[in-house]
Amino acid sequence: MYTNECFRIFYVRKSPTELGRLGISISKKLGKAHERNRIKRVLREAFRLHPELTRGLDIIVQPRSSVPSLENAQIQQRFVEALEALARTAP
Repeated sequence: MYTNECFRIFYVRKSPTELGRLGISISKKLGKAHERNRIKRVLREAFRLHPELTRGLDIIVQPRSSVPSLENAQIQQRFVEALEALARTAP
């Protein structure tokens, strides 16, 4: 498990040749449906744009309560930073 101020990420390493998979678990406490959907859209797009960071990982992301107040670009940047930290950890 990896955590920072914006996300809690559960992950399992698989073979590095396999594509990564993303699961998103978001609480109703984070806002109304349109707000939760915006966060999910941004996370999916960041995951799609960075396959080199997610190769061989199955990831479940739980956004924390600080995420809804962030702009889309900030959410994406923080998620990519978390993915980079995961990529640096030893397998």
